[in-house]
Amino acid sequence: MIFQLNVGITIEGKIMKKLLSIIFVSLLLSGNAYAEIITFTKCAIERDNYIFDTESYERKELRFDTTAKTVTKIVEYTDKYIKKYNELKHYVFESKLDYIVDHLAGRTSLHNGKPIIKYVYDLEKKTYEQMDILANYKVYRFKCL
Repeated sequence: MIFQLNVGITIEGKIMKKLLSIIFVSLLLSGNAYAEIITFTKCAIERDNYIFDTESYERKELRFDTTAKTVTKIVEYTDKYIKKYNELKHYVFESKLDYIVDHLAGRTSLHNGKPIIKYVYDLEKKTYEQMDILANYKVYRFKCL
């Protein structure tokens, strides 16, 4: 079987299938060529002098997917903490980012359609600020590794 392309080139069927397969696989693999996952670990709050709270957390991290524009918060509490506060051991929550501009990303937490917390993340410095709108716009600052 012989195929004729619009450019006037005649190619046999097997070669055409191989060529299309190569093009398909190349397109499939290139989809995530610019994807970047940025991970913040051991996030610590300013009021604790940016010292990671090992009494409460075994793991506390944020993962940013710059292609999907999402942030995933992953928390693993210590056994002591879950007994004291009757919490689940693991907590995973994914949110859509409102924006990514240069090295900054941000999102707003809503309750009943109204903003309650705003987050601004510095993806280069691995820091973020959290503004609690319900607590009279109180700002909390975090540093991560």
